[in-house]
Amino acid sequence: MKKTNSHIKSKKKHRNSVKSWISGAIVINKEIPIIKVVGFLAFIGLIYIASNYHAMESLRRINQLKTDIKELRYEYINAKSQFTDSTKQSRMIYRASALGLRPSQDPPIRIAVCDEDFKELKKLKQ
Repeated sequence: MKKTNSHIKSKKKHRNSVKSWISGAIVINKEIPIIKVVGFLAFIGLIYIASNYHAMESLRRINQLKTDIKELRYEYINAKSQFTDSTKQSRMIYRASALGLRPSQDPPIRIAVCDEDFKELKKLKQ
């Protein structure tokens, strides 16, 4: 296969374009609007940095909230155990004795109401 002149020229253009990228001749010669490309790449870089910063802040916030949840759970368990302990019968008797109250020694009595008494109460109500 013979190489044509156009094929050789395209390789030279390719070499020239790589050389011009490295040497910076493209910017000087204004062959390609490189400023737009560099600006776009800088914009993409800024978006990447901002996204990474936002993700790190979110992770810090999540970790802080996890520690807050643990602390609140410990406080809840502590308050619940104190409440349970304070509502025991022995504690209630002790606190009531400070007010001058004491538990009844008599067992509870069942009060029976017969139908006649119930009818009299209804008449009194009206």
